Amino acid sequence: MDKNNSNFVQNTIKVVFSNFAILLSSVLVALFIPKIMGVIQYGYYKLFVLYSVYSALLHFGLVDGILLYYGGKQYQSLNKKNLRSISRFFIFFEIIISILIIGAAQFINNDTYRYVFTAIGFYTSILNVVTYFQYITQAVMNFNLLSKVNLFQACSISTFVILLIVLVKFKVIEKVNYQLYVSLFILTYLLMLIFYIVKYKEIIFGIGRDFFEIKNLILNFFKIGLPVTISYQITVLILNLDNQYISMFFSTRTFGIYSFAYSLIALTTTIVNAISTVVFPYLNKQDRIEAMNNYSLNLSYILSLIYLVILVYFPIHIFIHWFLPAYVPSLSYFRLLLPGVGISSCVSIVIFNYFKIVNASKKYLIYGIVVLIIAVFFNYIIYLVFKSAYAIALSSLIVLFFWYLLDNNYLCTKYKKKSMNNTIYIIIMTISFELVTLVRQPIIAFFSYLIIYILVTFWLEKNVVNFIFNLLKKYKRSFL
Repeated sequence: MDKNNSNFVQNTIKVVFSNFAILLSSVLVALFIPKIMGVIQYGYYKLFVLYSVYSALLHFGLVDGILLYYGGKQYQSLNKKNLRSISRFFIFFEIIISILIIGAAQFINNDTYRYVFTAIGFYTSILNVVTYFQYITQAVMNFNLLSKVNLFQACSISTFVILLIVLVKFKVIEKVNYQLYVSLFILTYLLMLIFYIVKYKEIIFGIGRDFFEIKNLILNFFKIGLPVTISYQITVLILNLDNQYISMFFSTRTFGIYSFAYSLIALTTTIVNAISTVVFPYLNKQDRIEAMNNYSLNLSYILSLIYLVILVYFPIHIFIHWFLPAYVPSLSYFRLLLPGVGISSCVSIVIFNYFKIVNASKKYLIYGIVVLIIAVFFNYIIYLVFKSAYAIALSSLIVLFFWYLLDNNYLCTKYKKKSMNNTIYIIIMTISFELVTLVRQPIIAFFSYLIIYILVTFWLEKNVVNFIFNLLKKYKRSFL
């Protein structure tokens, strides 16, 4: 086993397990918040979530530029004077943007949307400055600090959720309204920001450079980061387009039910997001040839993990019927959308990072725009023909697969790599999951899918299987 591959997987496992606390907090949010809010209030909260994802566009590429520029470097080698001035500029820049959003939101007539966009105004500067420090941490590969912040975030969220559950349980409040929970959500990020400011006071306070001395450096961050940011936001648009259509053309209740399915999916993507913190710095330390040699293998790692993780559908299916009967209709959307996590993870975690490594971010952006345009028209036609949220969910899965084929084909063709096994693996596992989940007995369905997963993984992803066996042998010898 190649040493770099081994280090990558070991770092990935380390970060995944360190994110166990945030996974538990995600469970609390995904399964208990809908219970104590009710479908309508939960729908309003998910409106905030839907539109707040675009807040990340409002750093205009600077934080992505930071990650690209400093990725793989040691923290001790960073120019602290430069970073102090950059940090202070960026904080001021984001505060101005927040003030503009909050001011504009006051002209919205609809009370719900006025509150939502006012909250987004506050959230934007806090989120983007937190992301700035997270990307510095990620760039210098300080995964221990990332793990501590994740733990801090998880504990904060869990504390707020448990407090709300207790207040509802003892009838201090009847239901949790969306304004209260959104406020607590933003407060969590504010606490994370304070944590980072204390930790990184060395690159915020003290003697810095004159702005005009670092102006060109800041402009360079915007220049190299903006294509990545826009590409990321196009990714967000593609992944959220079905949600956007449901929010526009269906009732708040339907949107709440549909959004709950996405909240359940978020339970699986918590682990995947942890992996993404490792991927780019790891790849950035490799030369282009070495990175491309591992392309198919890295896809295999992600796919094998994701299609194992989606076994979570079956216990969640049982739990929803028992604990959240009002949300049982969301399970139909959940089963349709869940296999798409494997496809979207390949694109957003592996392929996107490879496009950055080979300096093809603009090409990724062009492909993203093409897919977005196709998705907009395709989903709208599906809506006009079927007027069904289920049809829109299925169409989003088709769009995701087309997106993967387009991006993957570019890398494989240009660098003469083969990943047909991965594509066949996606098709077989997605179809298998959709068919198996039609079985009414969850336990039978669970073991049926598990058997299919083991057989197909042994057949198509032999490198992953061999690595796992070698890793087990290694740890077995270390314990003997």
